[in-house]
Amino acid sequence: MPKGIIRFLITGMTLFCGLILCVSCGKDLSQKRFSDIESILDSRPDSALILLRQVDTTALRGRAAKASFALLHAAALDKDYIDTADTRVVQPAVDWYDRHGTPEQRLKAWMYLGIEEFNGGIYNQAIVSFIRAMEQSSGIRDGNLLGILFSRMAETYIRTQDYNMADVYIDNAIKSFQECGRKDQENKEIVIKATNLINLQEWEKGDSLFNVLINDTTFTVIQKGKIEALYAIAILSSPNKEDSWAYPHMSQALSLNGRLDNVDQYCAYAYLLSLSGKHEESDSVLKQCLDSKANNRYSYYYWKHRIQQSRGDYEGAYRSLWLAKQTYDSLYAANLARSAANAQRAYMETKAIETELQDQRQRGIILLIILFSTIMIFLISVAVIRERRRHIEDQGRMSLIIDSLKMQLSEAQVENTLLDKKKAKARFSYLSDIFEDMYHLTEGGKEPSQEKLYQMINEQVNIVGRDSAARDKFEKALDKETGGIMSRFSRDFPGLTEQESRLASYVFAGFDNTTIMLLMGTSTLEHARVKKNRLKKKIAESAVEAKDTYLIYFDTLK
Repeated sequence: MPKGIIRFLITGMTLFCGLILCVSCGKDLSQKRFSDIESILDSRPDSALILLRQVDTTALRGRAAKASFALLHAAALDKDYIDTADTRVVQPAVDWYDRHGTPEQRLKAWMYLGIEEFNGGIYNQAIVSFIRAMEQSSGIRDGNLLGILFSRMAETYIRTQDYNMADVYIDNAIKSFQECGRKDQENKEIVIKATNLINLQEWEKGDSLFNVLINDTTFTVIQKGKIEALYAIAILSSPNKEDSWAYPHMSQALSLNGRLDNVDQYCAYAYLLSLSGKHEESDSVLKQCLDSKANNRYSYYYWKHRIQQSRGDYEGAYRSLWLAKQTYDSLYAANLARSAANAQRAYMETKAIETELQDQRQRGIILLIILFSTIMIFLISVAVIRERRRHIEDQGRMSLIIDSLKMQLSEAQVENTLLDKKKAKARFSYLSDIFEDMYHLTEGGKEPSQEKLYQMINEQVNIVGRDSAARDKFEKALDKETGGIMSRFSRDFPGLTEQESRLASYVFAGFDNTTIMLLMGTSTLEHARVKKNRLKKKIAESAVEAKDTYLIYFDTLK
């Protein structure tokens, strides 16, 4: 063999072996470096992130090395409270570990993907990623890791207002943190538990737990301030507490931390200042909430409504009510589109179908099962469509009632608010009270559910007359706002029919002819006017002492 060819072969083999050695050494060096960074990730996440940012990612060779870097990077960002919504950060780890990793690596990869999706507000995708992570939890002994996963799942359900599911995962997180001795994490989760009890309208349990937390001396000053602010909101949400009781707690929160956590808390603080007679300071705080970058218009209009109502400005309160309602509808539509509960159901259904189909293939009866599944899906679809149609019809009727009330306010504005104070109260007092009840129903100013609004309107207005319990509830609320007018009317006119009595209660509540037509189920607006005029005539021709008081309500409406 010629010497030139021999030299060429020797040189080529040398370069090839050197390349293999460099790649192998590079891989070993990067993995050792990542192991060193991982060892300080929990104790010094800021230092770990600095070291990771010094890594030349273009020099990483192989998908395994890139996956290790991606997982460490995502973990370091989260532990340093850098809420990235860029799922590309952890995606290489998800892609690699889902096929080649250990259960713990797969759990972490899916969990951090869920966290990044949560940061981006994609809650329906986040919950699916968290479920994929939880599927790897069998055999995992790291209680802190499991506690973080359960806590994140609970937070996702809270954001989409599925508070019952959130409660389950909060309890799981508390248990996991207790088992691994993470008292600091356990305390944080217990605070979330107390807030979620208020979300669930478990007023007594929530109040009891908040009192335990407030008296717990193990919390830091900052944590103490946050708890005081949350408890103030809980008091304002509760039907069993006086609003003024919240003021000392909100003031204590400001004193301890020098600030509040969000716009909703500042708006609530403005309301408490107004209750204390500090109107100028209240208006200043409320204006800052409107002007802030983190503007929450629903909270702003809701608390403005309560401030106006507390000052006797019923028309202004009613206007703020509708502005809050408008922002509320758009928030509901967004939440529905990214519902964690719906996403979980869809994922679990898909997962079940995949498993079922695999079993069917093994048993050789796949065609039979597919046919069965098709029939079931068709029947379920028919049932869902029927239920949805009925629900849409109910919501449509409620929307007509709401639009009618809004038009009533607009007509009063066109009249240039010429009604005297007594007549204005007759028209707007109970309507403002309906929105007050809606606030308690939607957990203290958090993003409310459209379903709950329609349910509340239905319970307080539309269902009246269908059973005695609903009627008693309505009349008590009406009496509270109108000085007992319905009770006096029932005593003065004991011989009225049930229809006449219902009609009178709607008039005293301030509903106009259009709303009364919708509530009474009459065929035309003229029919509603005729019924009302007949009742008005009967009252006018009576000899009861309070008839002039009753007639004021008839005279203020069209």
